[in-house]
Amino acid sequence: MQQAINTLPKGEDLKEFHSSILQQQSNVYGVLGGFSKSAGREREARENYEQALTVINQAISLFPNSPKSYIIKWSVLDSLERYDEGLAAINQAIKLAPRALWYLLRASYYSSQQKYDLALDDHNKAIELNPNYAMAYSVRALHYSSQQKYDLALDDYNKAIELNPNYGLYYRGRGLNYLLQQKYELALADFNKAIDINPNNADAYNNRGNLYSYQQKYDLALSDFNKAIDLNRNFAKAYENRGNLYRRQQKYELALADYNKAIDINPNDAGAYASRGNLYSDLQKYELALADYNKAIDINSDDVFSAYFYRGIFYHRQQKYDLALADLNKAIELNSNFSHFYFVRGILHENKEKYELALADYSKAIELDSNYAQAYYNRGELYRLQKKYDLALADYSKAIDINPNYANAYYNRGLLYYNQQKYDLALSDYSKAIDINPNYADAYNNRGVVYYNLQKYDLALADYNQAIRINPNYAQAYYNRGLLYYNLQKYD
Repeated sequence: MQQAINTLPKGEDLKEFHSSILQQQSNVYGVLGGFSKSAGREREARENYEQALTVINQAISLFPNSPKSYIIKWSVLDSLERYDEGLAAINQAIKLAPRALWYLLRASYYSSQQKYDLALDDHNKAIELNPNYAMAYSVRALHYSSQQKYDLALDDYNKAIELNPNYGLYYRGRGLNYLLQQKYELALADFNKAIDINPNNADAYNNRGNLYSYQQKYDLALSDFNKAIDLNRNFAKAYENRGNLYRRQQKYELALADYNKAIDINPNDAGAYASRGNLYSDLQKYELALADYNKAIDINSDDVFSAYFYRGIFYHRQQKYDLALADLNKAIELNSNFSHFYFVRGILHENKEKYELALADYSKAIELDSNYAQAYYNRGELYRLQKKYDLALADYSKAIDINPNYANAYYNRGLLYYNQQKYDLALSDYSKAIDINPNYADAYNNRGVVYYNLQKYDLALADYNQAIRINPNYAQAYYNRGLLYYNLQKYD
């Protein structure tokens, strides 16, 4: 008996032992809080989290040198959305025992606060502490991808996969990185690999569904979204994405049902409100649309910048340009590394004839994403208006290099070549635009003009006729055809 008593912890060991029991109790309250929150019982969840905080504070008071206690406290404070106090807790944990995982956790906090440089410092520190920590490379890759530093992200995903080639999450992350670069075949291969590794991975089906949707393979996309929802009936983002698919197909009732379901599952999903706002805008239910955009902004989630962006587009469509500009400015303030925000603001500036501001925004979009074909095209249009023809030509050509099926870029480059009396080059570009879009009336009309200048009158006439068939109200084509008839002395 005495021997058993002698094995019991004493002094500081007893405090540490008692503290570890309190840690376990705090974890239990935290888990209960999570269950309550997922069930929508917010008050009950908060009570459990508060109890978890009380208990872990007791543990720290009893034995203040346990880094684990501070990590538990950070987790509870994060659940209570008391982020500054949480930061102090995780700082103390790192001070007591710097570990790679804890740097990653703090990096996640910094990212949520848009403190990206501090987040990157912590990602780097985690890798420095453990160069074989595959998850650290994956998380840093996600950081780089969010900053549109896709090559750096790819390097990190490749390293994570090298270290752990059987973890589907890394393939899924690399697939998303490829998807953002419109490298669809590479993205598809990675999503397929993630599904091969884990056929019950709802996230991978959801990601692949998005890829198929971008490729306009709507049946395949729908199948994947359905599979994701079958695997996880509470997968709010899959409902939202399926709603987006239905919206593209103009199946508005189905889209609305899915957006509503996503919001029922997660009332704090700002993205679902923004997507439903887009649907209401399509249906010209403008008050409902504005209410949803406002709700998305009020939620103030990590991606609130997207809600400002969509509301800015909404105001733009209503020709409320000052309100639109304010929202686009706010979106850029919150996320200054998203090329599309600058591109859309450039369109707004262009519509207001503020061409230098538009030019600056298109250039910034290109700086952030060197494969942004439409930004090159729009900047080329501005250069053409400013009679900077060499710059315009370079931008049209770049847009075509990036997207060889960009009919408008061929058409406008053809205009430049025609004005430079490079008729063969103009003819080639107009023909390419027509190959891509056989209903491109302007391209037929302008090719007809080239043929006319080359005295190929039968070909010119055929093109004018086709332009008129496509657009029976095309005044310029009638004029050109009339001029051709006049020169051929066909006065009747």
